Amino acid sequence: MLCVVGAFLALLRAWVDGDISATPAELDATFRTAVIPGVRPMLVQR
Repeated sequence: MLCVVGAFLALLRAWVDGDISATPAELDATFRTAVIPGVRPMLVQR
């Protein structure tokens, strides 16, 4: 799960630094599209 947090923080930092010109909604959608398929099976197992 730490990898997910690290990926989110890296994305957020790039956005704050101006390296990414997407809207917050676009960042959220892209992040969720990339992360949810891998995280969902771990959550279902609990």
